[in-house]
Amino acid sequence: MRFGRKSARAFVVGGVAAIALIATSAPALAFGTHAFTPQATNWSFSDSNGSGSEQISYGTSLSEQWGYKVSATDQALATGNATETADLFCDGSLVTHYGQHIVPIDYQFHGSKGGLNTTCTYETQIHITFPVKGGTAPLNAEWDWYITSVSP
Repeated sequence: MRFGRKSARAFVVGGVAAIALIATSAPALAFGTHAFTPQATNWSFSDSNGSGSEQISYGTSLSEQWGYKVSATDQALATGNATETADLFCDGSLVTHYGQHIVPIDYQFHGSKGGLNTTCTYETQIHITFPVKGGTAPLNAEWDWYITSVSP
């Protein structure tokens, strides 16, 4: 499931009941496409399904580092290891596949990529599935951002 382009959201479905939890505890900026500048290189966001962050490193090359942690409430639903995959897109085109992890649900999911540019809007997508009583729960999170060399 994909959410709108201007989002920092997560979605979980567990067992028979479906629960869609939209970010409510993050500042309003978390809901739009985030702009990184040399003066503002870090961004953190959260909702009831987890919390994440994105960081841009400026220098001879632009690079990004991200992290995402599933909320304690969602961790409590898990009955085993989580399987996670993540991708980075530039204006809808795949830039990189970060690989797959099969780890405990309380793992700090993370990734990084160098060689970025200031000409597109990036979208980080992560897909996590984990066993729950009576089935499997998927958790999908995505956030949109772009890099600029000046303050907006």
